[in-house]
Amino acid sequence: MRFWLNIAFFVFSLMFTIYGLTTLKFMAAAGRPGSGFFPVVIGSFLILTTAVNVVKDLREMKKNGKIESSGINFGKEILWTIIVTIIFVFIFKFLGGLLSMILFMLGILFIYNRGKLLQNALYSVIFPVLMYMLFEWLNAGLPKGIIDIGI
Repeated sequence: MRFWLNIAFFVFSLMFTIYGLTTLKFMAAAGRPGSGFFPVVIGSFLILTTAVNVVKDLREMKKNGKIESSGINFGKEILWTIIVTIIFVFIFKFLGGLLSMILFMLGILFIYNRGKLLQNALYSVIFPVLMYMLFEWLNAGLPKGIIDIGI
């Protein structure tokens, strides 16, 4: 099962990157990154990481004759991740980019990094603020939401 999921992610990564290369502009006319910049960069990293996973699975399959499951079930965590992501999508425009990213990070870190409240709080503020600043620098514009936070 894991092998086929990794194959699916690899194919999705390829399609995502090809879409960014063929339909979006990598650089804008003003010499700034265009709408295809992030899909191509992120897609390239996705291709690299998913390819590594596929190769590791193939090696394990060759060694054992099959891919063995770790036996660990993350069903609850996956369900909560889906719920937090859906909530993020719905609150993104209403609360704005920065606040909704902070809440999303808090939710995800609460699921996967329990018991480290200070670390989770720092990550949940630092990374969204940096991403927000990057989008502002690129003039990509994230929704301001009900609380217009200008950084």
